[in-house]
Amino acid sequence: MSPLRDEYQQQAVYAMERADKAANDELRAQWLNLARKWLDMMPREPSAKQNFEQAVHDRGTHQKDSKSSH
Repeated sequence: MSPLRDEYQQQAVYAMERADKAANDELRAQWLNLARKWLDMMPREPSAKQNFEQAVHDRGTHQKDSKSSH
């Protein structure tokens, strides 16, 4: 994981912990909303498909895909 992703995840966990200890429903909702915002800001990790396509690209000829069939 990236350091930024780790930091955002830690902030989200902290907000969820605060939500669990909130004095009332309004504060709980605000903490949960903050946690969701931290999670929404987390950089997305590339999927296995994206990693594979990048690896193929890095090792390939860098030619564009042919649009015609052979």
